[in-house]
Amino acid sequence: MRYRFSFLTGFILVFSLLTNAQSLLSLKAALKQAKLNNSVLKTAFYNIGIVETDIITSKLRPNPILNNQTLQSINAQNHAPNTDFFSPYNRQVWWQLTKPIRLPQQRKYKLELAQQNVLLERNYYGELERNLSLDVANQWLDTWFLQTKLDLYL
Repeated sequence: MRYRFSFLTGFILVFSLLTNAQSLLSLKAALKQAKLNNSVLKTAFYNIGIVETDIITSKLRPNPILNNQTLQSINAQNHAPNTDFFSPYNRQVWWQLTKPIRLPQQRKYKLELAQQNVLLERNYYGELERNLSLDVANQWLDTWFLQTKLDLYL
């Protein structure tokens, strides 16, 4: 019985030494933690990089397009004499290589639109960051006010 009591007392003592309460955060540290751990803010940051790729894409010239069109005669009455279904005489194949032409003004407007989208996404990120900072600061102030009020009562 005495060993159990001493073991339990020792365990509680060691456990109490290893545990600690939540550390106090300053307002600056709370804002930094919130910015690092907010998933919405991280997503908005990655969206800026995604939108910046549109600038690179708008500077590229379009690639040529290769088309294939094949017509196969299915009805046996329309087949060439002495041929079967898979004969090349009962088929028409047409290959076409085209290249889209983008006028210089179209390219310029596409580039300007991409740059405006990047600016818009950066503004959106800044607005998200400001709103998050406001929410964290308000909660930090509420906590500080309650802590001060509790200290006054004790």
